[in-house]
Amino acid sequence: MEQKHESLNTLNNKIQSETQNQSTEYFQEEVNPTKKELSPSPSSSPKNKKKSEHLNDNNQFNKSKKNLNINFIKAIFTFANSHLAIPYLKPLLQKEEIKFSDFTSFIHQYKPSVNGIYALLSMLVEDKSNNQKIVACKRIFKALSEIFIKFFSVNWIFHGKVENKQLYLDYRFKLLRRIQNPQEYLSK
Repeated sequence: MEQKHESLNTLNNKIQSETQNQSTEYFQEEVNPTKKELSPSPSSSPKNKKKSEHLNDNNQFNKSKKNLNINFIKAIFTFANSHLAIPYLKPLLQKEEIKFSDFTSFIHQYKPSVNGIYALLSMLVEDKSNNQKIVACKRIFKALSEIFIKFFSVNWIFHGKVENKQLYLDYRFKLLRRIQNPQEYLSK
C-alpha cells in the first residue's frame, strides 16, 4: 500500500513540475514575443483599416455628389407634372394666362434636354428671343421649382432611396439660390 502511495506522490510531483514548466514557457512568450508577432501584416494594421474605410466613404460621397444634380432635376420635373403641384399651379397659370396643356407640353419638351444644373439654369433664364408663352412657362416652372425645394424636398429626401441624406439636405439651399438667380450662376 505504501508503494502505491509513493507512486501516486511521484506521479503528482511530475504533473506539477510539467505544468509549472509549461506556465513559465507561456509567460516567457508573453513577456518576450518574437519579432514576427510585433510587426503586423500591412492589411491588418489599424491605419490601413482607417484608410480603406475613408476611401470607401469618399467613393460613396463622390457617387452621391455625382447624381445629386440629376436627382434633384428629375424630382423637380416630376413634381411640376404631378397632382401635388396643381394647387400651386392653378393661381400661377391664371396670373400668367397660360393653359395647363401649354405648360405640360413645355415640361415634356424640355425634360429630356435638361441633364445637368447648367442646362436647368439656362432653361430658366428668360431670353429676348423667346415668345411670351415660353417666358410665362419659364416663370411658372421657376416658381414650382422653388416651391418643391422649400416645401417638398425634405420629404422626398427622407422617404426616397437617397443614401447620403445630409448631403442632399445641405445642397437644397445652394440649388434654391441658383434657381432664384440663374443669371448670376451662369455668368460665372
